[in-house]
Amino acid sequence: MPALSAANLKRAYLYLKRNGLIGTWYAAREEISSGRKDPYEPERATKEEQSRQRKWAEELPEEKRVFFSLLVPAYLTAREHLHEMLMSVLDQTYPYFELILADASPEEAQSGGPATTRVHASLSELLRMLPESYRAERIHYLPLAENGGISANTNAALQQAKGDYILLLDHDDLLTPDALYAMASAILEAPSEGRPVPGMLYSDEDKCDGQATRFFEPARKTDFDREYLLSNNFICHLLCVKRELAAAAGFRPDYDGAQDYDFILRVSGGLKPEEIRHIPKVLYHWRCHSASTAENPASKAYAYEAGRRASEDYCRAKGWNTKVVMLPHVGFYLPCFGDCEDLFSLRPELGAIGGRVLSGTRFGRTIGGAMAADGRLCYEGLPAKYSGYFHRAVLSQSAAALDLRCFRLNPAYAALFEEITQVPYRECEVTLRAPVTGRISGPGRGKPQSLRLFDVTALPAGCDRKALEQKLGEALRAKGLTLLYYPEWGRVWKR
Repeated sequence: MPALSAANLKRAYLYLKRNGLIGTWYAAREEISSGRKDPYEPERATKEEQSRQRKWAEELPEEKRVFFSLLVPAYLTAREHLHEMLMSVLDQTYPYFELILADASPEEAQSGGPATTRVHASLSELLRMLPESYRAERIHYLPLAENGGISANTNAALQQAKGDYILLLDHDDLLTPDALYAMASAILEAPSEGRPVPGMLYSDEDKCDGQATRFFEPARKTDFDREYLLSNNFICHLLCVKRELAAAAGFRPDYDGAQDYDFILRVSGGLKPEEIRHIPKVLYHWRCHSASTAENPASKAYAYEAGRRASEDYCRAKGWNTKVVMLPHVGFYLPCFGDCEDLFSLRPELGAIGGRVLSGTRFGRTIGGAMAADGRLCYEGLPAKYSGYFHRAVLSQSAAALDLRCFRLNPAYAALFEEITQVPYRECEVTLRAPVTGRISGPGRGKPQSLRLFDVTALPAGCDRKALEQKLGEALRAKGLTLLYYPEWGRVWKR
């Protein structure tokens, strides 16, 4: 049974060690009830659709062709994984690309011939079976004098890139045949759709086993959300960035293990949200084997600490002086915002902050919190101790509207609040309880905390609170403000 595999047992043991018996029990219950056991097969473009994509690319005028550089740092890559990765690139329906393979593998003795690296030997074997054009135009082998680490090795490939955009591809992962087509068409069609030409694009992804025969855990991502990104590298794969932006940022060795996350935070920080495009389709298969982070979180435990530092350093570079702590789920973080009034002065782009409203103290469910633009309550009915799809329910993020029962307004917009609700904005002391992590940001973290929030009893009896929440959310967003959902604030509501 997959649930009893050695890798799953190891993950369970590490989770137990970090979070204790009760936390592990709730996590196991959620995993069992989440439906991840349901069959999954990635959507694949039909032969007819692939033919249409190839024809579209062939008919593109030369001046409109977007040229891509795929950067692949390699180190002692298994022969079969290297071949499958390369073939997934060469099978692309969009042909205007180069692949730069930066090889940091040590040389190995070869019987009857000169020493070479394992990667170079495997690559040479493959290229002998392919037309000469693939060698000259599409695949560039870059031997490195030493293994400088993942950031230094990626930087070496980046320096050789000639494309309009760069894409990052791990040496043992796979692209879908339409990956580059999807990126190119999104870039070229942006102006006709009234969008700016994107500086960054990313897609959905999934995982596959070591043999690439079983696919699972599709990550259906949200459109770009800067607040959400501070808690988790939800962008991850497949990432595509304008070459000049990538070259200016580079990859920083101090963040090896989370160098992509650090890179994404810094590049996205210089872009407007509308310049970052999400393609809602799986274009990338993340291979899981015993040495990979996907299959064995302990294999790169240092990466999660590097990710925490990347998020914290981004916040501090903004002048927020925000501490970022680990959540129970590895690779997920909590920015601790401390005092709200100070935060609003540091971050005037925040219109309000809101938390999670729960139906009970121990086994309650989510009955309020973040809302979507259509008025739907996000995470409705989720048990208080559950974290939701890819732990999204316990991560800070932007919202279209917030529940007034666990809400604090930026004081600069008190007049707007009164105009919409017909009551003055006033606050009262409220006891908060962190529903999942046991942490509350600011002083006294780890214990129930009192905080001044909107006094919801100020609203007239019988008023349509949800309608007011939607109207207030629309008004604040119309001013270009962000509504921050901060589920670390959990308020029990029994009335």
